[in-house]
Amino acid sequence: MDALVDALHANGLRLIVDASFNHCHPGFFAFADLLEWGPDSDYASWFVVEDWPPRVVWRPEAMAAAGFRDPDTYREYLREFAATSGVEVVEADDEGPVIAPTYEAWYGVPSLPRIDLSDPGARAYFLEVARHWVAEHSIDGWRMDVARYVDFDFWPEFRRAVKEASPDAYLLAEIMGDATVWLQGDTFDATMNYTFRQVALDFLATERIDGATAADALVRMYAALPPAVADVCQNLIGSHDTARFLHEAGEDADRLLLATVLQMTLPGAPGIYYGDEVGMSGGEEPASRGAFPWHDEAAWDGRQLEAVRHLGRMRLDRPALRTGRLSIVHAGGDLLVYTREGDGERLLVVVDRRGGTSVEVALEASEPEVLFGEGTCVPVEGGVRVSAADPGALIARL
Repeated sequence: MDALVDALHANGLRLIVDASFNHCHPGFFAFADLLEWGPDSDYASWFVVEDWPPRVVWRPEAMAAAGFRDPDTYREYLREFAATSGVEVVEADDEGPVIAPTYEAWYGVPSLPRIDLSDPGARAYFLEVARHWVAEHSIDGWRMDVARYVDFDFWPEFRRAVKEASPDAYLLAEIMGDATVWLQGDTFDATMNYTFRQVALDFLATERIDGATAADALVRMYAALPPAVADVCQNLIGSHDTARFLHEAGEDADRLLLATVLQMTLPGAPGIYYGDEVGMSGGEEPASRGAFPWHDEAAWDGRQLEAVRHLGRMRLDRPALRTGRLSIVHAGGDLLVYTREGDGERLLVVVDRRGGTSVEVALEASEPEVLFGEGTCVPVEGGVRVSAADPGALIARL
C-alpha cells in the first residue's frame, strides 16, 4: 500500500479508500471469533445475534413463492457460503422468510453481518482503523459505503479521528436522497450527489423534464448546500449501484457527452465512473460492472474520451469551473444555459439536447471565444447570440 500511495502522489494523484463500517464478511476476525466461541467471545457485543448459535435458516420450499429467479444458483451459493464462511446453513419447512440469518445483517444478506458501532469496543476499533490508514499510510481520505445505516453519532468521532491525522483528508459519504444532515461540517465533507444524477437523467437521458424544470431542480439542490460543500460533492451520472448513463440514454452517445459537460461545468467534483470516458454501457448490476475493455481499444468512443480529457484540462486551468459563481441565464425546452464566474473570468455553458438552437442572452462580451464544442457565440445588441451545434454542447469565454 505504501508503494502504491507513494507512486500515486509522485504523479499528482490521490487515493481515497472505499470501505463500509456498517458490515463485514463472516471471515472478519471478530465475527470468526464469535462463531468459534459463541456468547463467550470477546467480540460477541460487536454484533447483534438474535438466536444462538449464529446461523442462516433457509426455507427452500418458499423460494418459488418469493420470486427467486434462479433457485438453483442460490442453492449453490448457500452451499458454498456454508463451506467457506463457517456459518451453518440449516433448512426449515415452517413459515417465515426464505433466508433468515439469526444475526443482524445488511438487508438480511447472510454474508454481510452488521457491525454494532454503538458497542464501545467496536467503535474504538473502527475509529482506529480510520485514523491508522490516514496517519500511517498517507491515504487521502475515505469513501464510506452505506453511511446512512451507521449509527449517526459515530460520524463526528470518525471525522475528528481522521482530521486530526490529516486536516486535508477528504470524507465522502455514499448516501442516496437528502444528505444535508451529513453535510453540516461535523461529519462528512461531501456526498455522492445522486440528486445531480437524477436531474441529468431526467433532462438528458429520458427527457422526463425540460430545461426550465432542470434549472429549477438544480437551484433547489444547490440552495440546500453551502457553496463550499456543493463545490466538493461528487457529481456522478452512474456508479456500480446504477445502470450506466449510456444505457439509460438508449445508447445515445451524444447524450452521454452532454451529461459529461454538466458534470464538468456545474458546481461539484466530477465523479467519472470507470469506462464512461470511453462510452461503456450496461444496465443494472452486474451489467453495469463489466470489465474495462483494455483489450478492445477499437470499441472505445474516441470523441467521448477526448471530451473528458479536454474538459478535465479546462477544470484544472480555469478556477471558475471549480469554484466560480453559478448563474442560470436561460432555461426552457431543450436548452440549459448558465455561466460560471470567478477569478476574473466568466464562462458561458450551453447544453442543448437537440443541438443547433440559437438563443440570445443578456451578457456583455466584446470578443467571446469558443473554448469547447462546435457552434457560435457572437456579440449582438444587448448581449450575445449563442448556438451549440451537434451534439449540443458549447463553452465560451465571455
